[in-house]
Amino acid sequence: MSTGPASTSVAAVMAAIERLAPPALAQADDNVGLQLGRREAPAERILVALEVTPEVAQEALEWSAELLVLHHPAIYRPLRTLAEPTGAAAELLRLAAHNVAVYVAHTNLDAAPQIGTGEALAEKLGLLDPEPLVPMDPGQQRCKVVAFVPREHVAEVRSAMAAAGAGVIGLYSECSFELEGRGGFVPGRGAAPYVGEVGKREEIVEVRLEMVAPRGRASEVVNALAAAHPYEEPAYEVYPLLDFPAGAGMGRLGRLATPLSLRELASHCAECLGVDGVRFCGAAETVIRTVAVCGGSGASLLETVVGRADAFVTGDVKHHEAHEARALGVAVVDATHWATEWPVVAKLAGYLRQACPDCQIAESRVTTLPWRLC
Repeated sequence: MSTGPASTSVAAVMAAIERLAPPALAQADDNVGLQLGRREAPAERILVALEVTPEVAQEALEWSAELLVLHHPAIYRPLRTLAEPTGAAAELLRLAAHNVAVYVAHTNLDAAPQIGTGEALAEKLGLLDPEPLVPMDPGQQRCKVVAFVPREHVAEVRSAMAAAGAGVIGLYSECSFELEGRGGFVPGRGAAPYVGEVGKREEIVEVRLEMVAPRGRASEVVNALAAAHPYEEPAYEVYPLLDFPAGAGMGRLGRLATPLSLRELASHCAECLGVDGVRFCGAAETVIRTVAVCGGSGASLLETVVGRADAFVTGDVKHHEAHEARALGVAVVDATHWATEWPVVAKLAGYLRQACPDCQIAESRVTTLPWRLC
């Protein structure tokens, strides 16, 4: 482990990943980001793994890793206690004792271009010209709306902005930031000021009220704040927030270099992903030319595949979801949750070697697939 000044911090590695997998891409109920450690801590030795298990934690310690980058959150549901811990909590305490930081990129990595799970799976299967199966909706991009409001009218304006769609962050609504200051103005001829007199400078205690909003609803939010604001000419500002990177979206859709039967596609998936066998649903001799993929559990995207791909490769397909696929006319290959996500480990590690050239990057050698075929 390095004992000298760190040339790369945990924060620098996080910034590199988030250029292509910003947290804004994550689903609202997901838990991504730094889950253990300090941002300013050194991160010159980085281990990339799918998830934290006793074997992965041991691997990190034996390799003297300073940062463990994971796809699956080590903390997903709230921890009630750390007394007599088991599972991931026990491994986090073990890693904390050795100053190993843990960073998670989950559904934001699923949707990321270039380094995401969809990109990695499409590349592993040799799909040509892959594109997002479900592109990120530009309407999901956000902005920040700032209004300058007399203190006694803040609650009214905040409620109006919230009703128009502002202030939603994850599972929380009416989220806002407020900072008090002094506003000044000189009413011109013909003005009807809320306070003050025409031609005389007036100063008033105001609150800077900030709320995030979907960009597609920015006009509605501004109109709502103007309607609720006591001034005839309210002051406001709208700031665009970080754009989603180009090519972001869940899953990927591409074509095979050579058409295969569904049975051959299933065998191709097993061979490429290094598993002993996979399940498939549909007529074995169906000719497959175009393939949709989604790493992990992608059955919720079944309807988006209809009419766009001959087959869908994902994992964790349940009994009733297989029946639904048959009813929709979608051939499905279930190549397991683990195997369809495993390629992202090498993909992300390769990216970090380029983005953080001063770091030593290792890919976990631990196979965390819990199932075995007999």
